[in-house]
This record gives sequence, structure tokens and C-alpha cells, in this order.
Amino acid sequence: MRARARVSWMALMTALLSASAGAESGKVSGTLIVNGTKVPVQHVTAVAYDTPSPGHLTSVLVSDKPADPKAFKEYTRIGPGERYVAGMITGAWVTMHVDDKTFSGFTFTLSDDKRVIQDEVLVGPREANFGILEDYLVVEVTSMSPRLVGRIRTKEPMTEINTEKVGIDITFDVAVSDMGK
Repeated sequence: MRARARVSWMALMTALLSASAGAESGKVSGTLIVNGTKVPVQHVTAVAYDTPSPGHLTSVLVSDKPADPKAFKEYTRIGPGERYVAGMITGAWVTMHVDDKTFSGFTFTLSDDKRVIQDEVLVGPREANFGILEDYLVVEVTSMSPRLVGRIRTKEPMTEINTEKVGIDITFDVAVSDMGK
């Protein structure tokens, strides 16, 4: 009986850790090309959370390798009574890319009205990463919850932003994990 209870407890803890980290329970396809480097988009993660301002957000990571749920949980830990702020979730993914060197990809955050309020291309060293102005992106979202379904792309197949050339055309369908309040 005790062994069965221990197994059930471990299964519950694994499920909770996966849910809080935005388990990759979705499909993603398309292209991410940065300065001639093609990043294979194979994993997608989406998490929703409330912030004091601008309100409810959904952050998405599209990457070549999965994000480490344990590191994500550590980088996004908040204290009792604290709330997430815009940029905290994507900041965790930036740290995992830059410091931990675990994946390359693209991260973006959507407001409830389906606008991109924040994004970052995560390819190469920190100084090579950059954001894309909303004017250069097309976002087509058909569902925000419980699954995020849609497409994000640059308006042109290849767009020049300062000295960077980037082409994004990504289709996604992923369960949205709730980070809580």
C-alpha cells in the first residue's frame, strides 16, 4: 500500500511540475531563420499568468530543444503574495538560452486582445538576440485557451531589422499551462 501511495505521490508531483513549466503538449511547425541560420522549430510551450499591468498574458516559447521544467520553475519562482510581471516568463527563457545554452528559438508574449507585447529572437550569444517590432509581425490566433492555436510570421519572408535578417513563419497548437497568480 505504501509503495502505491509513494508512486501516486511521485506521479502527482511530476504532473504538477510539468503543468507549471508549460509542458510541451502541442504541435509546432514552420521556419525560423536568423542571418542565414535555420533553427529547427520542434518544441512549443505556452503559459498564461496574470500581471498587475497590463493584465492577463500568454507567453510562448518556440525552440529547437525543450525547456528544462526544473530550471524554468526556479527562474520563475515568486514569493507568497507576489505576482508575475510582464517579462518574467520570457526572461526565464532568455536566461535558459543565454546562460544555460539549452536551446535556440523565438519567444513572444500575447495580450488578451492577441497583440504581441514582447518578443525576442534567441539565436546565438546574448548580444546577437533582438526583438521585432509589432509592425513587422503578423499574428493570427484562433484560440487562446485552453489551447493556443495560431500562426505568427514576419510580414515579409525575410525582414531586415537593423543589421539582422530574420524570417519567421510558425504555426502552433499547444495546451496553455496556468502559472497561477
